[in-house]
Amino acid sequence: MEVLLPLPDCYTVPAPPAPPAPAGLLPLPELRVFETLAEGGTVAEAAAAAGVHRNTAARWAAPGGRVGRELLLLRAEQAGAARARLVALSGLAVEVLRDVMADPEASAAARVRAAVAVLDRAGLGPCSEPVAPPEPEPTPGDVAARLAAVLTRCAAALADVPDCPEDEDEDRPMSA
Repeated sequence: MEVLLPLPDCYTVPAPPAPPAPAGLLPLPELRVFETLAEGGTVAEAAAAAGVHRNTAARWAAPGGRVGRELLLLRAEQAGAARARLVALSGLAVEVLRDVMADPEASAAARVRAAVAVLDRAGLGPCSEPVAPPEPEPTPGDVAARLAAVLTRCAAALADVPDCPEDEDEDRPMSA
């Protein structure tokens, strides 16, 4: 069942502009392949639009080809725009979940599903990664104990180091 609700003006996001063509960057046949593929066409359709063999269009559209690189950039821009639209709608989604959870007329199952969705997104639900409790701040006594342990280990390690003969003759200049 699909429920369509009118969005308040504060939640509407303008439609993204048409995909920008890399004008001037690609020769005309490659540009036609790019445009056809950017609009969702197949490689065969892109090859026909550009007047080239299907293998040529496929080679251009491969990730290492010039058209392929431009398509990857375009898809990254489109994904960013879609992500921005979803973020703009997230406030409304939280309000809907809150309304379902607080609605005494809603079924218990719907209220539980809404609560679980909120907890999951907050990182506290059953599908979330467990959150480790914060470590307590060390007390000055803890810090002093750790420092004493480190100094003891350093002294023990230095005791095992043999003396160098050069260390015994303090009047000799040190070599560079």
